[in-house]
Amino acid sequence: MATATLKKVVAGPIPIIALFVFLILSLGLMGNLTNSSAHFGKVYLILLISNVVTIFILVGLIGKNLYHLAKQFRQNVPGSRLSVRLVLLFAILSVTPVSVVYYFSLDFLRRGIDSWFDVRIETALNDALELSQASLGIRMRELLKQTQQMSNELSVAPNESAGFALHDLRMSLDANELT
Repeated sequence: MATATLKKVVAGPIPIIALFVFLILSLGLMGNLTNSSAHFGKVYLILLISNVVTIFILVGLIGKNLYHLAKQFRQNVPGSRLSVRLVLLFAILSVTPVSVVYYFSLDFLRRGIDSWFDVRIETALNDALELSQASLGIRMRELLKQTQQMSNELSVAPNESAGFALHDLRMSLDANELT
């Protein structure tokens, strides 16, 4: 009795419905997580478990159907050769779109994860460089102005007291050396 019930459950629509529910759950969670990395850590285990269960259900359904197809092929059931050819044709035809979806999904996830950790360091470094160059330019203009003022003061001083005037300017500017 228990094996008959188990066969009904495995052979019926329940695995397909479970597969559909797990896929919708997984896609919904992944859609919500692409915007926020903070929630990803909280929901990661649920997402992992739902994907593993979905993979097991899908592999089980495919294996069961392939087993029945191989059994029918060995028994030379009418139409089994056509079924094998159709299965092979559909498998080959499904590899191309699955590969394309896989490639774009990986690219989407890579860009999503990169945006979570994008610190914009390059922009910050460029801004810091521009700021330091502007600051250096301002400081150089100030020092050039001071040098021109000192030059004007020294040009008016008599040659005999130029050394004393230079010493006084050095002391007033708190400079180590003036030449």
